[in-house]
Parts: sequence; structure tokens; C-alpha cells
Amino acid sequence: MVSKNLLFLVSATLVALSHSLPASAAPKTPADYRAKNPFPSKEPYIHLTTSPNPAIRVRTVLSGRAVSAPSCAGATQCETNKLIFTITLGEFVNNYRAKGVDSPPLVYDSDGCSVPKEVADFFHIDKDFPYGYAFLDSCYRHDFGYRNFKAQDRFTEPNRQKLDQKLKEDLLNQCSAQYPNANIFHPLDWLNKTWCEAVAGVYFDFVRLCGRDNCTLDAAKQLFQKVLH
Repeated sequence: MVSKNLLFLVSATLVALSHSLPASAAPKTPADYRAKNPFPSKEPYIHLTTSPNPAIRVRTVLSGRAVSAPSCAGATQCETNKLIFTITLGEFVNNYRAKGVDSPPLVYDSDGCSVPKEVADFFHIDKDFPYGYAFLDSCYRHDFGYRNFKAQDRFTEPNRQKLDQKLKEDLLNQCSAQYPNANIFHPLDWLNKTWCEAVAGVYFDFVRLCGRDNCTLDAAKQLFQKVLH
């Protein structure tokens, strides 16, 4: 009985503290984010196929370790590497939004997070803000990486893996930024951040599985089933 009373007292104290301390800053609305995208994409870079997926297995390993940049040759390739692998996501987005509509030789158009409409509709999620988690900026940089590495003829599988790992790193950082007070004194924020990281893992698995345009609707649904609310 004493232990139960003690547990109740600790729980009540944590909840009380969570309400008394400042809450995490609310993210901007999806409309706010999308209105600032100066380069709407002509088409998504991930397409679903009707043929069965090849035998591909994905395993999410979420790590805070920084991703090293691929090798580059020439100013354009090295500038691309810098924008993806060196500067912060916030700096990238500021640079992205400051560009003019015509910004050669780099490609800036983006379709946001490339979750197919069929998958987003099936799970009733906003593909750029799944369950309210602000992933759009990370997807802008990931699109920038895919499109420019393809344009520069260096979209190899090792380089694609680095681009996808950078997406994972950016997504995890966005989870931390959205819930900066995630700790025992803010249990709801802690739970939200934990779930945000789980959804980030599924987005990473999705681009690993589907980033080569070899993904079926059933395969994509199986991935997102893991974080169905």
C-alpha cells in the first residue's frame, strides 16, 4: 500500500510540474510552411509500382552521429555538399527560401515529403506533418539532395544512402526542436518526442525502400502500419 501511495504521489507531482513549467513552442501550421515554398515541384520523385517489391529488408537504426559528405568535384558539386551536409537545417531553409525562381545550376523544386497520396489518404495523415510532427523542412533538403545528385550524375547507391541518413538526422533534430522540454517533468512532451522519433524511423525506412521507384502500395502500407495511431 505504501509503495502504491508513493507511486501515486510521484505521478501526481510530475503531472503538476508538467503543467507549471513552460510548454514547448507550438509548430507553425502546415499552411504557413507551404506558403513559403518558392519552388513547388512539378512531380514527386517517388512513384508506386504494381509489380512485387524485390527482396529488400530495411532496419531502422536511429543515431545522432553526423553523416559525412560524399566526395565532390568542382564548385557546383561542392556547394551542393555544403548545403546538405555542412550547414544546419535552419540555414539551409533560409538559403532555400531566399533563392529566386531561376537559380541555376542547382535544382530547388520540391514536392515536400514524398509519401504517396494513396498512403497518406489510407492512414489519414498529412504527409508533411504526420500526426502533427513538423517534417517538411527535412523533406525540402532531402528533395534538394536527390534532385541535384541526379542532375550531377552522382546518384549512386552509396550516395543515396548518405542522403537518406542525412534525412534521418534532420528528422530527429526536428523532433528535438519541436519538443525541447521533453523530460520527466514534461511527460506528454517526452511521449510525443518518442513517438515523433518512431515516425521519423518509418519515414527513413520508406525512402530506403522506395527511393529507387521500386515500391508497391502494399509495401508502403506495411511500413506505416507500424506507427498507426
